[in-house]
Amino acid sequence: MFFSNTAIIIKIENFQLINLSNLSFEEDNNFFSLFINKNDEYYTGEMHWSNSFKLGKLNIVHFIIVDNKVVLFTSSVQNFVPFKNIIKHISPDADVQIFKLPLPVPKRDIVFSEIQTIEIDEYFGLTVTLNVNNESILTKIYTNGIITFSMLMNSNIEEMLHILKIIINIVEEFHEV
Repeated sequence: MFFSNTAIIIKIENFQLINLSNLSFEEDNNFFSLFINKNDEYYTGEMHWSNSFKLGKLNIVHFIIVDNKVVLFTSSVQNFVPFKNIIKHISPDADVQIFKLPLPVPKRDIVFSEIQTIEIDEYFGLTVTLNVNNESILTKIYTNGIITFSMLMNSNIEEMLHILKIIINIVEEFHEV
């Protein structure tokens, strides 16, 4: 499974993420597919979508489920739309949203042991330096939902999950104003 250091976080309510399974369907001449890889510790997967499956580009977006949220590894917020279509196809009552900072971002102090520095730009988002395993991790959390983070040297999936959980906790802190 390929993971990039750019992602968007999706929050889904009225839906059990553990019920995700492989599926594919066509709707309004658009093709959608979901491939799920479940193991004991985490769920990963791929979303495939195309506006023209026979002649067009097939978009592939990898994801992982972290703390009941879906992290889509993409630099395009637009990939939220096909993912939302897939979830709504499975469960029309699901509420699917990009989990992002409020706009404007409120000025506030947050304290996590992993945060070395945090800069708040009320319109652009957050620039955060994390200390994970005695390494500095530069993290940007943009108000449009995009997050970027540097990876640890020789990092593994558990370390990446730890970084993503910290990022999710930071965004949650700004929702509790």
